[in-house]
Amino acid sequence: MTNPDNAAKLSTEVKNKLNNNKKKQVDGDGLVIMSRGLGLRKVLLAFLNIYSHNKNLVILLNTSQQEIESLKAELAIIQKSRNGQSFLKIINNETPSSERHSIYINGGMLAITSRILVVDMLNKVIPTHLITGILVNHAHTVTETSMEAFILRLFRQENKVGFIKAFSDSPESFIYGIWKLEKTMRTLFLRNVYFWPRFHLAISKELEKNRVSVLEIRVPLSPNMKTIQTSLIECLESTLLDVKRLANYVDIDFNIENALFRSFDKIIRNQLNPIWYNISNRAKKIVGDLKTIRSLIDFLLTYDCVAFYSLLETILAENTPSSIFQQENSPWLLLDAANTVFSLAKNRVYVTASNQKELENCKVTKELKPLMPKYTIPILEELPKWKVLKAIIYEIFEEIDPFKKMVKKEGIKENKKILIMVNSKRTSIQLKMVLSLFKKNEINGSYYLMNKLLENYFKWKKKMLYFNKNSVHSNNTNTNNNNMNSNSNSQKNTNSSKPGGRYASLNNSGNPGGGRRRVRRGKTSTNINFIQTHISNNSIEESKMKLEEENDENKKKYEDEQEFGEYLPFDIQVEDEMEKDDDNIIIREYSFAGFLKQSEVVDDYKLLEEIRPDYVIIYDPNLNFIRNLEIYCASLKKKKIPKVYMLIYDNSIEEQRYLSQIRREKHAFETLIREKSVMSIPIDQDGRIKLQPEDDFWKEINTRIAGGQIEKGYKKQIIVDTREFRCSLPLLIHSREINVKPYTLIVGDYVLTPDHCVERKSINDLIQSFKSGRLYNQVESMTKYYKQPILLIEFNQDKSFLLQNVNKTEISNEDIQSKIVLLLLSFPNLKILWASSPYASSEMFEDIKKDQKEPDEEEAVSKGAELLEKNNATYAQYSTQQYNLTPQEMLLSIPGVYHKNYKIIMNNVENILELSQMSEDQLKKLVGIESARLIYSFFNSTPKDKRE
Repeated sequence: MTNPDNAAKLSTEVKNKLNNNKKKQVDGDGLVIMSRGLGLRKVLLAFLNIYSHNKNLVILLNTSQQEIESLKAELAIIQKSRNGQSFLKIINNETPSSERHSIYINGGMLAITSRILVVDMLNKVIPTHLITGILVNHAHTVTETSMEAFILRLFRQENKVGFIKAFSDSPESFIYGIWKLEKTMRTLFLRNVYFWPRFHLAISKELEKNRVSVLEIRVPLSPNMKTIQTSLIECLESTLLDVKRLANYVDIDFNIENALFRSFDKIIRNQLNPIWYNISNRAKKIVGDLKTIRSLIDFLLTYDCVAFYSLLETILAENTPSSIFQQENSPWLLLDAANTVFSLAKNRVYVTASNQKELENCKVTKELKPLMPKYTIPILEELPKWKVLKAIIYEIFEEIDPFKKMVKKEGIKENKKILIMVNSKRTSIQLKMVLSLFKKNEINGSYYLMNKLLENYFKWKKKMLYFNKNSVHSNNTNTNNNNMNSNSNSQKNTNSSKPGGRYASLNNSGNPGGGRRRVRRGKTSTNINFIQTHISNNSIEESKMKLEEENDENKKKYEDEQEFGEYLPFDIQVEDEMEKDDDNIIIREYSFAGFLKQSEVVDDYKLLEEIRPDYVIIYDPNLNFIRNLEIYCASLKKKKIPKVYMLIYDNSIEEQRYLSQIRREKHAFETLIREKSVMSIPIDQDGRIKLQPEDDFWKEINTRIAGGQIEKGYKKQIIVDTREFRCSLPLLIHSREINVKPYTLIVGDYVLTPDHCVERKSINDLIQSFKSGRLYNQVESMTKYYKQPILLIEFNQDKSFLLQNVNKTEISNEDIQSKIVLLLLSFPNLKILWASSPYASSEMFEDIKKDQKEPDEEEAVSKGAELLEKNNATYAQYSTQQYNLTPQEMLLSIPGVYHKNYKIIMNNVENILELSQMSEDQLKKLVGIESARLIYSFFNSTPKDKRE
């Protein structure tokens, strides 16, 4: 690894500029926006190193756990501390609350989870007035309703001296929307912004000292690939024309250059979310097709011909109309250009022989020959870059051979290292197989790879055909049986008007044509009941918060959009011998695709420091890596600068996207510089001073006292359950000058007054709560302890304020509206608030609190405690560690079983079998009337009963 002293010198000029006025830059506030790959990570490490002394209390925000661990390791090397331990302390869900206060008092550099920090600041666990400053990473992701904005608001209210520094390497994120930069600076409480683009004079001068020379090799596309690319662009243009019809709702430039980026279809979908319910199915299909076509253009240049053709087949299978329910095809599939794409993609894999001689001259492996259909000749067109890559490797080996002879004479042990950078794991595996066999002078590596892929493809096709036949046969059998049953039922009930009858077969049969539907790698949704756990001791609260944060992290991973076609069922696995890097060739992936998600992906600059390659082959062009390579070479001596090759397809979308990325970044910085020149920043935007100090005087006046006398210490407050800090509502409540008191509540989520208690439900949570029966118990508890129970149904502000599809005219018993009516009939005193967004919820809370008494913390926390104390004598002697986790999770999945009664069941019932055999009266004595009814009906009902 490179000496840390050399690494610290890599951006000396940049650091000198940043610290030109040391008092202003180091101790002052500011937002730094840099180009990607220009060492923003090193700048952040420099600040971490400066403030890591125990005399300071500096907090690092908005940084993932994976990135924190990486920063901690690098900081330990820079500080050269003992045992590799740095001064960066991590506080997360594993740190108990009893220890957090002492960690805060001892000072140092702290990396804290945002939710934990908000609760600690509101509960005065952390001395906010003693905080030296806050470092905000990835500032472009901070919004007005994020937890980071809440933290900065609380910090500035009690600390007018500490600094706030924000960092971002995504200038494009600040130009979308109206005055995004100004809004972000207001949210961050900052008045200064600093731009460091690649064309900055200081950066250009620094990087030109040891300029890296890149040999750009333009690889021509094959005729088939060129025609397919042109046809896909034609399909994309046609799809864009269809989307333009929605231009009244979408504010974006419709052109091919913008459509090549992943953010394009995301922006369109986000802008259409508020009216998504009112858009036709065909329009929704067209919006989804933008992503599909863009992905196909990418895969044409990166995937082999077998994988690309298989993806096209899955698209056809997905758009095949079923036998009963007509499904609308994607419009682009009906174009002539789409037909060209499918036919040429097939011709790249195999063609039909015209005579017997062609079959005899066909050369394939022994394993592939029996699997091939009759009169089929494999073409197996290789990717053009494979041949060029092998030629480059061969040329490098010729340069290395004289060096090896010289090394042997002098007795020096040194190997020349070749680093190949690729875009994905799949490309890495393929290149390892091709190059490993190529180096061994065995059978052509690409020939073996393509034959193996085609072999696995034919095996997969046969399995799918067998599966489809069986599924269709079973569906037909079930349909016939159901039809017979329905006919017999209709004969028995000829005069009955009971619904079902002959249409019951449609409801009970398997999915028609389901075997032909493609099961896509989608998102998973889990219903974790511990979100509503009623707890009263601190130890359980800590474990609760830990589980919730793990659930949030998993949810974010699932919400991260995965590209269509990322995994294929017939992918080959690289052998163990090929998996290992040899002494010369090292293949790695770029860190931009998974640094924050995958532990095995190393930061690009750190990778270059560790490997110190002599040759670098950029297989897939990547601007971020090229910038890191420039900085790496600037920190080296001129003799050690590696020789760099960059492969790029000539006149391709790959080239267009690479050049567009450079233009977009330059345009973003130019736009931001113009915006800064005309930006009007209030003098009190940083929160350090107040223009009207008399505001505090008026806030202390209570008009409920005669004459508007001053009542010291009087301020509105709302008691909030700690589990509610996952949403933005506590922040919006606090922004209305209402104190937020975080406590673990047994009953309700928000206590507004001594009489008003609110249970907040998002739409997804509302549906899950009705399914599990949890909402009934929550409303029952609120009704018992508060005069006015309130159910708040909160919608997403970015989506439509609509509970039912406008195309649906009838409401059944299973609809959410019917369940809400039944809930109101059961609890007439219950009031329902409908909020279009968290902003509307906070406004309604403020209106409810007018002329009302403030809630008492101790009283709100104590309500519902007797529900737990009633059976404390029974299960206090038992510990949750005495039970296996799997049976507990299985028990909690049963309707009527919740975290407030599952321990009672475990301590009084031997196993689930005994629970299923208990009568309803026995269950009532154990868990109550409603829970007993749900548990008993779960074990003693059949699907037929539920259908009726």
